[in-house]
Order: sequence, then structure tokens, then C-alpha cells
Amino acid sequence: LLSSFHYGFSFGGGRPGEVRKCKLLPESDETTSKVLVSWQHKVVEVRKIATLKNDTRVYQEMLRGYLKNCRHVVDNAYVQFLDPNSFDVDVALYNLERYVIVGLQEDMNGTLDRWRDVALGGCVDHPKFPEMKKMLAQRKASFEKVSVFRESVREVGVGDEGSGSNDGNVTVELISPDVEQFDRDLQQLVRELTAGDEAIYQRVVEMFYGSQKH
Repeated sequence: LLSSFHYGFSFGGGRPGEVRKCKLLPESDETTSKVLVSWQHKVVEVRKIATLKNDTRVYQEMLRGYLKNCRHVVDNAYVQFLDPNSFDVDVALYNLERYVIVGLQEDMNGTLDRWRDVALGGCVDHPKFPEMKKMLAQRKASFEKVSVFRESVREVGVGDEGSGSNDGNVTVELISPDVEQFDRDLQQLVRELTAGDEAIYQRVVEMFYGSQKH
């Protein structure tokens, strides 16, 4: 959920043609790409405040706004992915156990590549296979952009007036505030929006480690 907030995901789950989109900055009339860049810079700034001052109030305020406008995007995203029809956690768990290959890679792109290849392998006879292949390639490029963005904001340079250095800059690693630091009502909302995903995650762990015993 916090990763989606940091990057600025604006599309939720759903069946083809029924995927809803939210506006990251409702007051802005700029193009989507410019809004996304603006959003990401804003998030970096509030994360800086949380990192350097141990103060999450501005971060929480921005997160609240995101959840107000884009709640459907992060509302148990794993469940949405596994059951785009009804968003039911039990159906999602069934689909997970029946259709998804559970494994761990050091790089998330490795997992996505594997899933894409499995999906394409089962669709080679579909009349729209070329279009499907092109669409999945575009989605892969999108996730690669997310990985590049994540690396680019792992550490940032900030002014350090008391460092005594010539350029007055130091590098710090940006934190992602712990949910336990949030106001109680926001903690409750985050847990509500991730409860189904917690069940999915726990089942994935069980499936993965169970497969290692055989």
C-alpha cells in the first residue's frame, strides 16, 4: 500500500474495461505523466521530513488524501489481482492455489517475467494473441519504470548545515514510516485495506516453504 502511495499508482484491479482510475492531484489539469512526476517529488519531500525530523504528520496528511481519492487502487490489491470479478478473499485464495506458481526471486522483475511467460504460453491459440503479447510487454515496461523510480529515491541528498562539509550536502536513506507511527484511525484504515492481502501473503509463504520440503 505504501509503495503504491509513494509511486503514485492510479489504476486499481477489475475486469477488462472496468478498471477504474483516480486523480492523484484532483486540482491539476496537467497531463498524466507530469502529474505523476509532480506527485513523486511531493512524496519524496514529505518522506524527507519524516526521515530528518522524525515527524510523520505531513506524510500522514498526504497519505490520507491519496486514500480518499484512490482507495480502490490499494484496497487489498492482491485480492483484486487474484479475483478481479468479485474481490473475494476466499476466491482469491482458491485462484492462488490453483493457478499461480509460487516462488521467490531476488528481483521482482524475475517473478513478473515468469508469470508473463506462463500467461502467454496458455494463450498461443487465442485469435488476439499478438495484441495480448504486446499489452504484456507494455506492462513489463511499466513495472521496470517502477523499479527505476524505487532505486532513484532510495537515497537523496539534503543540506546539512552543521556538517562542516564544503558543499553542505549529505546523503540520507529515505524511510517509509512505520504504520505504528500513524494516528490510530489511519492505522485502522491501512489495516482494513490490507487485511485480505495479509491472508494472501501468509498462504504464499505456506505454499513456498511447503514446496521446499518435497
